[in-house]
Amino acid sequence: MVSASAAVLALAVLCWPIRPGMTRLRGVVAADARPRGRTRLPRPTTFVVAFAFGSVGWALVGAGGAAAGALAAATAWRRLAARRALHRTLTAVNGLTEALRSVVAELRAGAHPA
Repeated sequence: MVSASAAVLALAVLCWPIRPGMTRLRGVVAADARPRGRTRLPRPTTFVVAFAFGSVGWALVGAGGAAAGALAAATAWRRLAARRALHRTLTAVNGLTEALRSVVAELRAGAHPA
């Protein structure tokens, strides 16, 4: 019974619809938000940040410090990345809201919808 439930759950997850609106919005924001003419350095990954802080923790305290430093750095780095993603999403949504408000204002003033 459990294996049948797991198989049905796996099929449900495979059939779960993607959110095409968010992917389209992400593509538009990413294309417009990039500065022109400047190249950016690649951002370090979570592993690199955790390894660096783990090394510092190892040098200062030992194995416990390494584990604590790596976990704290990885957690902080992931939270920072999530905050950046949320900020980008909210900026895009605010821009869309302002555009829709201006369209509604024009329609209320009597402009043709086309």
